[in-house]
Amino acid sequence: MANLITRRLVSVRQWCARHPLYLSSDFDDSWRTDALRPVSAEELERRLDGHGGLLGEDDCAELVELVNARRENLLNCHHSSTVGRVSRGRLLVYVPDWNLCDGASEHASYGFLDHHNMPPWDTWVAYVSVPMPVSHSVRRWRLSGYLLSWVPDALVSFVGQGIYINPEQCIEWFDRWDDAGELRELLADVAVGWP
Repeated sequence: MANLITRRLVSVRQWCARHPLYLSSDFDDSWRTDALRPVSAEELERRLDGHGGLLGEDDCAELVELVNARRENLLNCHHSSTVGRVSRGRLLVYVPDWNLCDGASEHASYGFLDHHNMPPWDTWVAYVSVPMPVSHSVRRWRLSGYLLSWVPDALVSFVGQGIYINPEQCIEWFDRWDDAGELRELLADVAVGWP
């Protein structure tokens, strides 16, 4: 899994380097590129309705794979314009199982995180399944898997505000997340400010 994440981080960072690193009122759209959109808005709502407002583990894994395949294809088509350009930043964890969909993080992060506390799909790296769903040691909530995404340095403080205000703690920096386990050790070189 660590090798896959490391390979994907290269393409995510190249893709993110193509984005302007500023926030505006239409920020939602700038990091949710139509070319990478995993499913239509209607399909996403249908899937959310089928799981009580949350995406199921299979849905998360499928959507992340789809986004990564599309990103790789687009980067291969435009290889010359992305070689050597990468963004520095941090890995973010999003746990769909813990999401309360309250919208507080969306406001605090200026739209980088959406109403469901989900990071934009342009930044998705991998969905990590937990082999045996467990109850979190503190929250006693189910943990079946989590989404890893990349946050460029210029946006770290805004996402940090979203993390701080998030009451259910379904988003956290990977290097600070208690449940990262052995994957944190395997990704120690890439978890914070990977050059």
